[in-house]
Amino acid sequence: LNADLVLEVVQSGAGVKGEIFAQSSHPFSSFVVPPGRTVNSGTLGNVLLTQGAIASLGIIPLGILDITAALTVRIGQGG
Repeated sequence: LNADLVLEVVQSGAGVKGEIFAQSSHPFSSFVVPPGRTVNSGTLGNVLLTQGAIASLGIIPLGILDITAALTVRIGQGG
């Protein structure tokens, strides 16, 4: 497909066995990936530790993490 990919929102979550430990949602005002190219979004901040920082430390020794992600995108600049 020879069209720009316009990312509007990126959402993600991380947890273990269905228990969510982190969530993030980041809207973009102008993030375009031209056809056949790669781009860098930079650092996405404001990750919410839903169980708190101390409780989240307990998942480190488990060595596993379930990740969810959702993107809202448009194909082409005009949508």
